[in-house]
Formats: sequence, C-alpha cells, structure tokens
Amino acid sequence: MELTPDDTTPEGISRLMEAFGTKDVDFLDGLINQIARVKSRDDEPASQTVGFMLSVVKNQRPRNELEAMVLTQMAACHKIAMDLTGRLNHPEDYRLFLKTMKTFADLKQTFERGRKSSEHSFLVQNMTVKDGGQAIVGNVTQRPAEPDVEKSAASIVTDAIPPPRVDQSPELAPGSPAAQQGEDLQTAGEKDD
Repeated sequence: MELTPDDTTPEGISRLMEAFGTKDVDFLDGLINQIARVKSRDDEPASQTVGFMLSVVKNQRPRNELEAMVLTQMAACHKIAMDLTGRLNHPEDYRLFLKTMKTFADLKQTFERGRKSSEHSFLVQNMTVKDGGQAIVGNVTQRPAEPDVEKSAASIVTDAIPPPRVDQSPELAPGSPAAQQGEDLQTAGEKDD
C-alpha cells in the first residue's frame, strides 16, 4: 500500500514535512509508506490504522527525523499491544504483549530523554544586583538549534535578550512584594551611611 498526501501542492507538502520534523521529502515519503504497511486487524479498515499512527507522530511535533522515527515505532508498539489484548488466551500471547509494552516504555523514555537533553535551564535562588548591574528575573530556557550542540551556562545567559538596567526599570506598584523588598533594601542602605 502506498500513500500520497491529499494536498500535493508545495505548501501542503511543506506543512506536512514541518509536522514530521523534516526538511527531506524522501524521508517523509519513506516514513509515510512505512506507516502505511503496518498491518491492520481483519475487522479494521487500513485507513483507520494509518490515520491513528500519523496523528500520533504529528501531534507530538517531532523536531527532527530521529524523533519522528521513535514516535512511529511507539505508535506501532501501541497498535500491536492493543491488538494483542483481544487474544490474550495463551501464555505466549501474554509474553508477547508484555515485551511489546516494555518496548513501548523504553521508546517513550528514549524520546523524553532526547527532548530533555536539548533543553537547558538554571535555577538561581539568591542573587544580589548592585548599581549598574543587570539581572534576569524569571525562567530562562535555551534550546539549541541543533540537538548535538551543547552550550555552557555562560553562553546561554549571554545569548539571552539583555534585560533593562536596574536603574532604568519601570516603577513598581506601591505595596507590591517587589516594591516592599526595594524599600527594605533602601532603608537598610540608609542605616549603613
């Protein structure tokens, strides 16, 4: 069985390639045709199996070809496991079901580990900013363009959009926790003089 997309315009193919995390038409064609060859049960239309597997991959928004392949394998494992649940009459069927579910769990862990390795985040608990200094307040997450590119903590902070200088920041609302903290710091500084 060979599948062809409904929308074969360049824009339609481009959207489909983006949904599958690739810029390679040959990869997209190969992956879709592999999905089309996944066996459906006799009482299930092939289009239903293909549609399900395509939606699993597409809805997870793979960032690259490797993620798309792992997601396709996860969808196939899930499909096989669910088909096996209808015939768990023999110990061999049960063993195969358990092996399939273990494979699915391993693939899921691999997928999540790959996603987490491309994200870097840092938690700063205590920070002092002196006059003329700069600080970022909030969550800072940097995702490299390429999964194999690693950045040091210093380069991630320097790549961030520079925050406004402390002395140029807008006035804080009176009574807000940040304004209260600023007043406490000013009071403490006046006592030091």
